[in-house]
Amino acid sequence: MSDTLKRIDAYLDGEMTSKELLEFEEEVKLNKDLAEELRLQEEMRAFYTDNEWPDSTLSTIKTEEGEKLVDVLNAEQTKKIKTTINEVITTAQPSRNKFTAKLVGIAAAVVFCVAVSALFFLNKEASYTELYAEAIAKEEFPSLISRSEDHPKLVAGQLAFEAKNYKEAAENFQAYRDETRISNPITDIYLGVSYLELGSYEAALSTFSNLADSDALESVQADWYTALVYLKKEDEKSLKEILERITSNENNYNYEKARALLKKID
Repeated sequence: MSDTLKRIDAYLDGEMTSKELLEFEEEVKLNKDLAEELRLQEEMRAFYTDNEWPDSTLSTIKTEEGEKLVDVLNAEQTKKIKTTINEVITTAQPSRNKFTAKLVGIAAAVVFCVAVSALFFLNKEASYTELYAEAIAKEEFPSLISRSEDHPKLVAGQLAFEAKNYKEAAENFQAYRDETRISNPITDIYLGVSYLELGSYEAALSTFSNLADSDALESVQADWYTALVYLKKEDEKSLKEILERITSNENNYNYEKARALLKKID
């Protein structure tokens, strides 16, 4: 190890005397090469150790995204990579030179890229969940309970739906359809969304397909609810295709919402 690197290590490890510390910091101000080498060593340490981040980095992680990134960097898989890098550095320490430092810098960058990639997918997953919660708007659904003679299965289904007991809701809505043989498009929407909330995507798609094929006025809503299935399923390709179909005509149901959603996922 060169004398310069030994001095940098001593400085970073707090092993200098007060006199040596002052002399070193004064030299850093005047020597650009030394200042650059010090910066490189600080950055490498920040990546391959679990110690505190340098002051220049702290300001960039005091955000929600930054905190998520720190979580990723502290994740078990990332720690394993960092440990491997640390072992390589420790082995190479006695003969460390600029070439080795560059290799270590590249390795550190790999850790960072892994973390950023993981953060990207975490954020994407979160955004799909948030977009679905915003788009479903269950509070806007029309009530199925309007008359005292309403079918008990219909009443039980809506009450279960409002209580977010979607399994019981789906069972009651399906029982209502089977018993009455009545085609009720609003019931189909409730049933399809119940399946959707349960993660029964094929059943939801089938229900909305039947709605689309019906003669009911609500059949025009089928594409929108089908889009919500793909949104919750995180099927980006199918979602874009159906949103593009909805936005091909401004008279289509929920044209503006579909247009806004399409922009958000692009």
